[in-house]
Amino acid sequence: MINDTCAMMKNFRSATWVALLSALAVTSGLTTPTGRRAIFKSWGTVVLSTVAFESAAGAAITPETVPYQSEVDNFSLSIPSSWTVVTKNKEGQSGQLFSAIDLKSGTVVNVVRERPCEMKLYVEEPKKCDLFIPSTGLLSDETIQRDVSKLVVRYDERDNAVLDGVTRIESFTRKKGSSTGIEIEAVTTIPTGGTYRDGMGLDQPYTLDRIVKGHAVVQANGSLVSIWLSAPADEWNQPVSGIRLRQVYESIKLDA
Repeated sequence: MINDTCAMMKNFRSATWVALLSALAVTSGLTTPTGRRAIFKSWGTVVLSTVAFESAAGAAITPETVPYQSEVDNFSLSIPSSWTVVTKNKEGQSGQLFSAIDLKSGTVVNVVRERPCEMKLYVEEPKKCDLFIPSTGLLSDETIQRDVSKLVVRYDERDNAVLDGVTRIESFTRKKGSSTGIEIEAVTTIPTGGTYRDGMGLDQPYTLDRIVKGHAVVQANGSLVSIWLSAPADEWNQPVSGIRLRQVYESIKLDA
């Protein structure tokens, strides 16, 4: 019994660190195995910056939420004032446009612009392209299943590769009144280290699940912008943090 309890506590601590490190990998863009050391370096930088900010702010009164809007990239959202903004002011660029993290829970919100290309350019110069444009167009009825799968693969390559996370699609739906916009729900499973023996006597890895909710839309200029909100499953299921996460998600506006 004592050994089981110790193992559970060890796994809890490991899962907590993985949640935070996963969030840092997302916001820092560390997508290669060699980036693991860089995560710890980024962790120190983010924490020190946050402590310095909070010390300077002192007893200043801050609003509960802070809005962010980009007229260039046609998106807006509101996040709790306690979250740390890691990336912003990247309007009109490719890649990560905006990112923020809640250091307490490991919650992350990310805004990304993908570069779609015609098939010929996608094959000849893949470094210039993130997605290829089907003949019927991105997110068309004919290709939506494949396009959503590719978006989730891109999400894993960008945000989860460092910690070997794998994301599976739970569902996706078209946004009301939009022919090129979708909403995605998915779950990312990340190994936390160590194993346990299941009821069948088989060793299984300890893992942490993160629930992911995403918006994506093909904009008038042909690019695809997506917004991803990701947090540990426990955060979504708790009354207070769950309400806060749903409020963040409902604040997201992404237009073509």
